[in-house]
Amino acid sequence: MNSYYLAKLVFKIEVQNNKDVQQFDEQFRIFTAPTPGLALSNAHLIGKKEESTFLNSNKNLVSWIFIGVSELTSLQTLSNGGLIFSQTHETYHPEGYLQMVQQKNNGLELFTSISL
Repeated sequence: MNSYYLAKLVFKIEVQNNKDVQQFDEQFRIFTAPTPGLALSNAHLIGKKEESTFLNSNKNLVSWIFIGVSELTSLQTLSNGGLIFSQTHETYHPEGYLQMVQQKNNGLELFTSISL
């Protein structure tokens, strides 16, 4: 019988002529598999498949490089409002963090009111 798993896939984003800032993308994806090992294998397959290289609007080469799966969590029970992920943030600038959260919340409220 298959179970659900939540995997965090990590990618490095390399942009030609941009040595100052390093970018990493973390993606949470759901997998179904009979064992954690098969879920992990599926996550690695998807990660490799998602690698790509393209030219951005500034004609710089951009490469998405799959780094690996940094987390794999079994989702034993799926229920309305059930917790699937939690992350604690530490900051010396709580005002900026709270402002960012409020802006995202307001954007989601606007999006959902337009979508209805």
